Amino acid sequence: MSDDLHLLRQYAQEGSQVAFSTLVGRYVNLVYTAARRQVRSPQLAEEVAQSVFLDLSRQAGKLAPDTHLANWLFTVTRRTSIDFIRRESRRQAREHTASEIAIMNQSSPSAWALAEPLLDEAMDTLDDTDRQAVLLRYFEHQSLREVGAALGTSEDAAQKRVSRAVEQLREFFTKRGVIVSAASLAADLTAHGAEAAPAGLALSITTATFAAGTVAILSSTAASTLTMTLLQKSLLVLSILAVAGTGLYEARAVSLQSSQIQQFQQDSQHLADENRQLRLQRDDAQKQLDQSAKLADAKTGNPATTNALGDWVASVKILKDWLAKMPDKAIPEFQFLTEEDWLEAVKGSDLSTEDGARQALSKLRNLAKDKFTPLLQAALNKYLTDHDNQLPTALTDLKPDFDVEISDTMLDRYTMNYAGNANSIPDGKYAIQEKPGARVDLSYDSQLSISPMGTTLNQTNAVFMDGSANMNHIADVALQATRAYFKDHPNLSPKTTDLEPADLLPYVQDPADIAALKKLQDQVNQGQ
Repeated sequence: MSDDLHLLRQYAQEGSQVAFSTLVGRYVNLVYTAARRQVRSPQLAEEVAQSVFLDLSRQAGKLAPDTHLANWLFTVTRRTSIDFIRRESRRQAREHTASEIAIMNQSSPSAWALAEPLLDEAMDTLDDTDRQAVLLRYFEHQSLREVGAALGTSEDAAQKRVSRAVEQLREFFTKRGVIVSAASLAADLTAHGAEAAPAGLALSITTATFAAGTVAILSSTAASTLTMTLLQKSLLVLSILAVAGTGLYEARAVSLQSSQIQQFQQDSQHLADENRQLRLQRDDAQKQLDQSAKLADAKTGNPATTNALGDWVASVKILKDWLAKMPDKAIPEFQFLTEEDWLEAVKGSDLSTEDGARQALSKLRNLAKDKFTPLLQAALNKYLTDHDNQLPTALTDLKPDFDVEISDTMLDRYTMNYAGNANSIPDGKYAIQEKPGARVDLSYDSQLSISPMGTTLNQTNAVFMDGSANMNHIADVALQATRAYFKDHPNLSPKTTDLEPADLLPYVQDPADIAALKKLQDQVNQGQ
């Protein structure tokens, strides 16, 4: 995130516990989950996480300005986990592995169960940019537009980079005997990449880090100038207990009561929420400043800016004219669009043809859904909190939980996939999904899926935004359809029968896949 290094500087220069606590709360799930995958023990994973954040506290003032913190933490977690594993005796490692295999053999393991222990090794094979893209998309649950912004590229380029990285991970697993599709792997990464760490772990890490820091301060010449606040005195007591040989958890149990821990967690969450709100306000203000600067340049006669801005405004008008001709391409979520979103939609778009206008309008719909998604997630989470984690029977039940007015028409575009307790939703599945019939343009629109954890997934398009076929996805669809075809035609041999996409259409159900196969057939007919 954009303010990570700012918080680190606050901690390094001012000793801000709030700044460091915010970073721990932000990344403890990612670090703990990565550690647990590798050391295969929740207890050891907590120790690894504590060690990683202690390393972060020591390096806080030394990280390069362009450091991506999630990538740095992921790499240090892997190195630290390997060190912890080496410290374990070989006998214990063999016994633990045998136990895990015995448990897994009791039932048929899922592809994710087989892939998970290899994930961090697989991630290690990616270059820094690809690893950062995967972390942003699936571990930090950022939209493709946000991934593109973080990497300094476009949303489409980010999508292709993420897709290539996932394909590279899939090939890594395949070479090791784990067969998983790219779509399933993306869903598993979204669901399991950074799971919730144990309650209180963030607090224990922060406490231990500041305890260690207090010991270091007392051993330096700066001890004489240390101002002893009440919090620092408490941390000093913890430090003395730790030095005396008392375990970290025992020290925390002695010095902090349960109510204090809960209050600290609530305060930390409140601060994190405030930080998120401030970041949103800052980003909005920056957009307004950028827009004002462009307008000011245009007024003062800056030719480059005037021409660019004029082209953008003209393109937006053209796109709105196209929409007036194709009103069926609008969706209710358009109410959340801003002028900046319209400008974003026309960037790089060819509005001289109907097909180019359809692609631009698809980008606009994705931008609108990106605005609606966090509102729907927040309403769902609020409903679950108020109803003992029970899912709503209909999406209209969520209307009182929205912070803005939402129409029934908008909610009718989505459907509940599950009922009952939210914990019963299978791994990799989603509570709410955009109805297949709600996708306005099957050639270009993605289907939106939403989980209670705040995860969103724009499922792999059958066709990319540039109109080219997504061959990985279509290959999976075609394989299943081909098997069905030859099952219905036992007299034909796959070795001697040449099938075309049109032959497979009767065996494909999803409208988007049908549209993709038809487009592929057109390309075949044209000799592409």
